[in-house]
Amino acid sequence: MERTLSTYEAKCRACGSTFAHPSLGDLTYGEMLFCSQNGRSYVAANGLSSFAQRVRHVLGDSQSKDFWRILAALTIQADGVPYTIEIRCPVCCAAELEYWDGDELGMVAVPDATFPDELLINEQALSTKISALSQAA
Repeated sequence: MERTLSTYEAKCRACGSTFAHPSLGDLTYGEMLFCSQNGRSYVAANGLSSFAQRVRHVLGDSQSKDFWRILAALTIQADGVPYTIEIRCPVCCAAELEYWDGDELGMVAVPDATFPDELLINEQALSTKISALSQAA
C-alpha cells in the first residue's frame, strides 16, 4: 500500500542544495518515515504492526531506544540502498540539514515499509538479525 503525503522544503547544510521531503505531519502516532541512505526514496513504517511489535519484543526494554533504527535497517531496501531514520540529502547523501519542514511544496506517494519474508515467519532469523544490528550500533 501507499499513502499520499505533503512534501516540504529542506536545505542541506553540507552542499547547500534544497530539496523536497515528505512528512507524516504532527497528528500521527506510532508511525515514522524512513529515508534511503542516498536520500532518494522514502517508506512509511507502522510501529504498531504485528511485525514491529515482534521486533520490539525481541529488543526488550533495555534496547527500546534503538527500535526505529533497527526497524529501518530491517526494511526491504530500495534498489539495494538501506533505509535510515534520518532525512538525507538526495544530492550528497548528507544527514546534516540546515532546515526541514520549510514551505509546503506538493504531494508525493509514499509506499508502506515492507520486510523480508524470512524475518516475517522465522523467529530465530529475526532474533539473529536484530542481535547483529544491535551490536553494530
